[in-house]
Amino acid sequence: MTGARSLVAAEAATLPTTLPTTDTTAIDYSYGGYNGTIPTEFGLLTAVQILRLETNELSGACPTELGLMSALTANFKLNDNDFTGPLPTELAQLSAVTNSFLLHKNSFTSSIPTELGMLNVATYFWLNNNEFCSDVPSQVEALSSSIGGQYQDSSNDIGTPCGFDDAWPKLPSVLPANTRSLGDAYSSSSFTGTIPTEFGLLTAVQILRLETNELSGACPTELGLMSALTANFKLNDNDFTGPLPTELAQLSAVTNSFLLHKNSFTSSI
Repeated sequence: MTGARSLVAAEAATLPTTLPTTDTTAIDYSYGGYNGTIPTEFGLLTAVQILRLETNELSGACPTELGLMSALTANFKLNDNDFTGPLPTELAQLSAVTNSFLLHKNSFTSSIPTELGMLNVATYFWLNNNEFCSDVPSQVEALSSSIGGQYQDSSNDIGTPCGFDDAWPKLPSVLPANTRSLGDAYSSSSFTGTIPTEFGLLTAVQILRLETNELSGACPTELGLMSALTANFKLNDNDFTGPLPTELAQLSAVTNSFLLHKNSFTSSI
């Protein structure tokens, strides 16, 4: 392919946020000692056919924007890093990937998205050594069985309801739709894990207080859908990582407290 470029890791650093968008056909930053998060700008690289980021020290959430890399056909490798939080359903849009779809040896949580069963991977489909919970969707199980994929191991909590941990409680992923306050019962309560994306469905909640816990991972973009929030939005004193989603700007009705301090958020404000 004339003018095509392959970007290969040169030295340990954070991943670049600016890359040629039209002539880059392969990104290989594997085994490069890279840290930080995956820039959301990678979603603009619509000519890339190979994405290899495996075996680094990358962390934070997997950006939903990776689902926009429509030209990916050969390899999608994020394995052997420190990614956290739920897998975005948008990864199911990478239906042209036929060789390797590898996410093993990370710390992904929540349930495995049903939508991943729409992938057309024919060789390697590995999700093992994460912290997935709940049952494996039948569609994903069918895909995995057809190619010898891996998702079951001692690290994943397959078959265990998400949020079930007597010693280290996690936030519930299912709450009544008419819930109006997530207040004192959720602050300073030693909750661990991530904020469920399902919180975005709670459009009647006026108060969200999750401060002073041990919550981690990325701040879900879905929180921007909590349109009834008016009083408090408190995520301070936790271990959240990654960039702040721009969708939080939709919470324009919050007039009292908007607290995000004492976390590990990165990127620009």
